[in-house]
Amino acid sequence: MQWLLLLLCCAFFGVADLRAEGVSPAGKVPPLGSVLSLDSDFVRNVLKRDEVQGHVLDRYEYRQQVLAQDIDGDGKVSGSSGIDMIVHPGNQEKFTIVGDEKGPLRPEQVTEAQHKEARTSEKIKSVFSLKRIAPRFELRLVGEEVCDGKAAWLVAFTSREGQPYANRLEKILNNLSGRLWVAKDDYSIVRTEATLARPVAMAWLFATMNSVSVSYRTVPLEQGRGPVSFEIDYRAGVLWGELHQRHFISMSGYRVL
Repeated sequence: MQWLLLLLCCAFFGVADLRAEGVSPAGKVPPLGSVLSLDSDFVRNVLKRDEVQGHVLDRYEYRQQVLAQDIDGDGKVSGSSGIDMIVHPGNQEKFTIVGDEKGPLRPEQVTEAQHKEARTSEKIKSVFSLKRIAPRFELRLVGEEVCDGKAAWLVAFTSREGQPYANRLEKILNNLSGRLWVAKDDYSIVRTEATLARPVAMAWLFATMNSVSVSYRTVPLEQGRGPVSFEIDYRAGVLWGELHQRHFISMSGYRVL
């Protein structure tokens, strides 16, 4: 189920340079309750920030920890695996695995499976973009809040009816709903919360995705904002019962080299 982690992270990672070219100065904000059209200044600014998000992280080295947990029928952790890695500046595909859930690792101790898991966690920043998925949702400005110490606009999103899909990933995406907290001063995404609005038949081993919940947060960097945590909890009904997993990704120690 690593593909689900890949999809959801890519869908909601929004990191951008404060001085990104093409982000317009703050203008008149639509009234609360308004549906936000894709060609509005508000949405264009949010999309532009997401479009250039990679340019910010490319300047940084940071630590990234990935933890995957299997959850049993009683809600207890029945198994787990983890990766501790240093992501180097550049195209975000350069990294060094320095440990797992048990502790530090020497280079010769790192397995191919761990490299694969690390590569998957890094792909989340490049495969999807908010610009590509925004047309699938109706966006509505619903409030103003202070989120993690930042004055923000609260934007609710719900899936549009009848959206086409080319694969099971897009089918799940078409059934998500949630909220975005958008910083008032620079249109960066401060926080995202999303859930699966309804069960989704997967046509994969007769599986049904019963529930998905997503939580994503960012922190201020020297330039713009960067992700600090991403959590996913999902349950899938399969032939032999239910598969319940949680994934945690944390990023810290940002520094420009």
